[in-house]
Amino acid sequence: MDLNTLISQVLLPISLLIIMFGLGTSLVVSDFSRVLQMPKAVLIGFFSQMIILPLLAVALILLFNCPQEIALGVLILALCPGGVTSNFYSFISKGDLALSVTLTAIVSLITPFSIPIITNLYVAQSGLLQGHFSLPFMQTIIQLLAITVVPLGLGMLTRRFKPSIHTTLEKPISVFGLVFLLGIVVIYVSKNWALMPQYVSEAGAITITLNIVCMIVGFGLAGLFQLNKAQKITITFETGIQNVTTTLFITLTILQNQALAVPGIVYGIFMFLSGFLATLYFRKSAKEDRQCA
Repeated sequence: MDLNTLISQVLLPISLLIIMFGLGTSLVVSDFSRVLQMPKAVLIGFFSQMIILPLLAVALILLFNCPQEIALGVLILALCPGGVTSNFYSFISKGDLALSVTLTAIVSLITPFSIPIITNLYVAQSGLLQGHFSLPFMQTIIQLLAITVVPLGLGMLTRRFKPSIHTTLEKPISVFGLVFLLGIVVIYVSKNWALMPQYVSEAGAITITLNIVCMIVGFGLAGLFQLNKAQKITITFETGIQNVTTTLFITLTILQNQALAVPGIVYGIFMFLSGFLATLYFRKSAKEDRQCA
């Protein structure tokens, strides 16, 4: 088994299972009722992730006129919002972690269905890779449910019978998710070093723009609806930080297409930098607020 096959067919699925199980241990059933407790924040976050984000991706695809594989990879990336990475950034930036986890949980239940539906509809309507691409509908739904929703549910069930598991696994799982994603990016870049200038030239501008614009839009929308500061921080990250691990699972594991994975890899490189800079800004802003109080 070569390294690419090991990553796409073994390591990516196993890592997603572990990450989603860990996320499940941080949830209880009442977390899903939070939409009733803070409906405005949850609805704005959901709208940003599931409606605005894909529309921005389509607009950028048309604006940048990039190669078809890159365009489709960007769309798939935009259809995979949230994840433990956005939860992690919300946590270290003093955002509303409860809101972040709730949004991630809700979106995780919807994306197994929305990703194949929207992707195939867009391909059919745009003519993108027409005749050369098909995201198998039922296979994708079944695989995404098995790799995300099932371990999420098992994690919740485990916490119900062993409540202490949440405090034991919360930090290690977050760190594991970040380290694993960073490791995949490093391995991919090192194996394709000669091609990286081409990949960055094709996917760099659009993925970096997507990341920055979505973070700005998320922050602006939260401000427009007068959410509190912690909620603004969370919606900034939930809108602007995509679930690259799920993106790579779809492009490398299900579709086995490295060209479609390029936007996710390039995005993953920049995402760590933008997330770090945003964290510095939010923490500095919080410090200044405390000094002025």
